Formats: sequence, C-alpha cells, structure tokens
Amino acid sequence: MSSDFATVGGYPYKVISKDPNATLDYHVILSAWLGANALASAAWDVEAGLTLASSSINSGSVTIDGTAYAANTVATAWLSGGTVGGTYKVRCRFTDNHSPARIDDRTFAVRVIER
Repeated sequence: MSSDFATVGGYPYKVISKDPNATLDYHVILSAWLGANALASAAWDVEAGLTLASSSINSGSVTIDGTAYAANTVATAWLSGGTVGGTYKVRCRFTDNHSPARIDDRTFAVRVIER
C-alpha cells in the first residue's frame, strides 16, 4: 500500500492505494491517543462505492509492521471494491472507556488503482 495526500470534499487526507479486487485490512492505531484508557467502540463510515467487509477492535495484543500494540488500542476495517481512478473517504469514529467518554475521528482516503 502506498500513500500520499489528496483533497476529497475540499479537505486534505492521507491517501492509501488499493487494487479494486483486493480486500485488505486498514488500521487506525490509537495507543498514543488513548494513554492508559482503552477503546470502547469504533464505527466506520465508508464513502459509497467502497465496501466495508468487516471491522473490529483488537481484543488481544496485536503486532502491526513489527510493532506490538496492547489490547483495545487498534481499530481495523476490512475494505474491498472501488472503481479504478476513484478516491473514497473513510472515517473511523471511536470512543474510549474514560468517564465521561472521549469521542474523536480519524479520516483517510483510499485511491483505487489497477496493480
């Protein structure tokens, strides 16, 4: 997956490229934002044309690109589809287990290219 930046809907987003036939996992790593807290929920909003196949929060420790992350610190979306040449906005809105709960978003874009 390669990445750069593009404007989608008037706002700049980090862009990740994928093939239209690929179904891949995309992670939002929130360990630094959470501090001592944990993810309570993560909801994904995917622009029409791209498909959210499934999503999860890691229930145990997970290693991504050689770095280990504690349980309940990574939100993952499995995305598929898209039309070659299309760029799709993807948002993860998450809530932590703090009282009162903190809510925040992370948004990126997926550009579909033939590989």
